[in-house]
Amino acid sequence: MADYPDPENFMMIFTTKNFPHEGANYCRYSRPEFDAAYEKMAAMDDGPERLAIIQRMNEMLAEDCPCIFTFDKAFYVATQPWAHWTHNTPMIEGGFQKYHQVDPVLRAKLRREWNHKPLWPLIALGALLAAGVAYAIHWNRRSHV
Repeated sequence: MADYPDPENFMMIFTTKNFPHEGANYCRYSRPEFDAAYEKMAAMDDGPERLAIIQRMNEMLAEDCPCIFTFDKAFYVATQPWAHWTHNTPMIEGGFQKYHQVDPVLRAKLRREWNHKPLWPLIALGALLAAGVAYAIHWNRRSHV
């Protein structure tokens, strides 16, 4: 995962300076040519020259193959019909939940449909009241006999 969308964020992992405990170069990749290219690329603005350096760095990683590059993380997201994604960003954990467009009219309509006021408390109260009245009538008739 990256915390900002720039090739520098991915390449810095493979620099010699980022050996553990200082960084995340867990494969302990070390190549002076790569380190020099990284230092030059990291200080440059976007442009054709920077892109050429990034492509060369990719080639070095492909040649040396310090690790197997895989990405197999699956994201499952449940959303409401009134919350539409404007776009996805898997750059950071939880980034999928960042960009939503809310339709407040549809949200209010669906909330009214889904959240009916329950009638069972009124029915239960009525039944309890009716049972109490019936018992009182029965008790009252019995005491007068």
